[in-house]
Amino acid sequence: MQQAILKIARPYDEEDIRAITSGFERLLGTNIDFKVIEDNSLIGGFSAFIDGKVYNSDIVSRLNEIRRSFFN
Repeated sequence: MQQAILKIARPYDEEDIRAITSGFERLLGTNIDFKVIEDNSLIGGFSAFIDGKVYNSDIVSRLNEIRRSFFN
């Protein structure tokens, strides 16, 4: 079982955690055991830290991606 960290914005519930975990398990082909940390710096969404990689799905990251696409 892969140990990982999930930083997530409020509000969230256990169903959200299960859905995120299930998605990563399908993506990576292994069981994931997230240590869940509520992160008030996130406006929405989550960041997952798995095996030295960062997977961002927070609103700020997405806005920055959009901003970069306009200026490149």
